[in-house]
Formats: sequence, structure tokens, C-alpha cells
Amino acid sequence: MDLPRALEAFSTFEKRAMAFYRRLGSRFQDPPGASPLWIEMSNAEAAHFAVVTLAQDWIHGKGAPPPPLPEMTQASLDALAQRFRILERRAEADHLTLADAVELAMEWEATELPPVLALVSAIPHEAAQRLRAGLLNEAASHYRCLKELAALAGVTSLDSRLDALRKTAADAARTSA
Repeated sequence: MDLPRALEAFSTFEKRAMAFYRRLGSRFQDPPGASPLWIEMSNAEAAHFAVVTLAQDWIHGKGAPPPPLPEMTQASLDALAQRFRILERRAEADHLTLADAVELAMEWEATELPPVLALVSAIPHEAAQRLRAGLLNEAASHYRCLKELAALAGVTSLDSRLDALRKTAADAARTSA
């Protein structure tokens, strides 16, 4: 797969995540404090979208042909898009509880991180720096919101998974700098 198409796909994923969290923010007004956390997560996804878009611009501006991404295929991106569609549909269920929504968000984040790490490690250093700064370096705050939402929902079973995601993102931000 070529880098511009991969970045375009990731740009779309970030926009979808932004809308996903925004919908959950408008849906879960109770308990107090839940909606602002969802909106903060949505805003973080908007920032991710901006960072990916800037990386696209940087790649296009370089003029040199970007490297291919052999480990990333159209099929793998299609599978990722399908996984996000399933999560979006599940989030629309009438019976969805805050705890269910938190579980869906956890699944979204756990699904999204590995391909982001693969992308960051495979693209030119300058573009990778931009993605690393905007996606990985701010992950702790993103996962903090999800952890607070889990606490509001009474879901304590996600703590270790969230900590593992945070550590993975932080380690990737440090080791690939």
C-alpha cells in the first residue's frame, strides 16, 4: 500500500472516532461529568485528525515518492474500517448503558493503537515525528478520560488494559523518537 492512501484511511478513522465519541457525549449526560469526558475524547480525536492531515501535507510537500507500506494492505485497512463500523452500530443500540459505551470505547482504542504504531514506525522520520507528537505523546490524557469514564460507570475491569495501552503508547513515543 502506498503511504498517501494509508494516511487518508487513518484520517478517516480519526474523523469517525471524533464522531463516535461526540455521539456518546450527547447520549450520556448522566452521571454528571460523563458528557464532558466524552467530548474531551472527541476533541482529542479531532486533534489526531489534524495531525494526520498535517502529516499528509508534509508527505505531499516533500515531492519525493513516499515509501510503500508493505505491512499495511487495503485488506487490513478494510478490516479495520469494518471493525469500527461494528463498534459504531453497537453504540447506537437503544439499551446501551454507560458501562457498555466505555467497553466499546476501550475496544475502539485497543483496535486503533496497533495500526497507528505500525504506521508511525513505517513512515519517514519527519512525518513520524509529527504523528508521534500528536498521537502517542498525548495518549496518557486520552486514556485518563476513558479511565474516568470507566470509574463513573463502575467498570473497574478495564484498569489494567488501559494502563497497558498507555504504557505501549508511551514506550513507542520514547523508543522511536
